[in-house]
Amino acid sequence: MKKVHKNFKQSGIILLAVVTADGGGNGGGRSGGGEKQVRGTQLFYTSAVTVEEVDTLAEFLVASNFATDNENSVQLDKSETAYQFRMVVAAGVELDEEIIDAFKSYAALISEHVFDGNPVEFHVCDNQLQTRMVVN
Repeated sequence: MKKVHKNFKQSGIILLAVVTADGGGNGGGRSGGGEKQVRGTQLFYTSAVTVEEVDTLAEFLVASNFATDNENSVQLDKSETAYQFRMVVAAGVELDEEIIDAFKSYAALISEHVFDGNPVEFHVCDNQLQTRMVVN
């Protein structure tokens, strides 16, 4: 994994504030894969991704200060065209353009630092990890 710079860590802090407003999910609605605890973050993943990809993302979540002792839930999935970073967020957050810009920036960071520039979609999800909005 590439070195995470200080300004990337600020993105993690912004995202963390959004996530904790709705608490963690339980991963319902998605099947296959598994779960990895990364500090206070539940990192769910599907069978479409490798354990190595999950571990690399977990390292990035810690390095970017996304994964802290605060509870939140994310999921890593992969479609035919992109990785999917799925995050539980409070209802209505997707209406705030500044937050959406932060989501776009974080997806770009994940793409660059975790998946060698491959596309990453940021899925804004309810507490069952059901997509309410896709940011790319």
